[in-house]
Amino acid sequence: MSNNKLKVVIIDYGSGNLRSVVSAFEMAARMGSINCDVVVTNKPDDVSDSNKIILPGVGNYFDCFKQLSSIPNMIDTLNYSVKIKLTHFLGICVGMQLLSSFSLEEKKTCGLNWIPGSVTKIPSSWNVRVPHIGWNLIKPINNHFLFPTTTSNNFNHSAYFIHSYIYKVLNPSNILASTSFYKDITVAVCNKNIIGVQFHPEKSHNFGIMFCKNFLLWSNKFE
Repeated sequence: MSNNKLKVVIIDYGSGNLRSVVSAFEMAARMGSINCDVVVTNKPDDVSDSNKIILPGVGNYFDCFKQLSSIPNMIDTLNYSVKIKLTHFLGICVGMQLLSSFSLEEKKTCGLNWIPGSVTKIPSSWNVRVPHIGWNLIKPINNHFLFPTTTSNNFNHSAYFIHSYIYKVLNPSNILASTSFYKDITVAVCNKNIIGVQFHPEKSHNFGIMFCKNFLLWSNKFE
């Protein structure tokens, strides 16, 4: 690997639409003429040697965290790489929810606690269809390199969702974007080098590919 080549690691812990995620980031790299290797791995050594870390996630919070924790040294490596080395990190769907302090899905389960908050079910009192499936407009809360506040014909903020639980972030400054689903719900969170999104960029067509490209181009200046 040359010094100018990014190593992008997608963590395989038995959860996530890995092939689609790989395809999205490979397409984004081609679009942006970005020199990178996209690697799917469950090896902590690959994670510690990476420039970008992606944690997809589909399904149940408890099962996902259990599977991630079952990989020897993976949690410790993630904590060191992301919190100490400040490697850029992206959590997708349940991968975003795992950034929270805990979830109440099935039973209370502690998460990574990188962005304090809780994950709870979409309330039945909202009288909306659950799971939330389909396309919603993303509303950036603050300007960020990954979410430009200006739109064009080539970049709109419409993304694809499938989820039944919502992330209630403790510190509003960590909320990067929301969407309207009866009420505004948090769909993107950020803390320095850490980004989490509730939507699926790999299923979000032009916006998703642009988002993936921006994540690859995201520099060490945390906006």
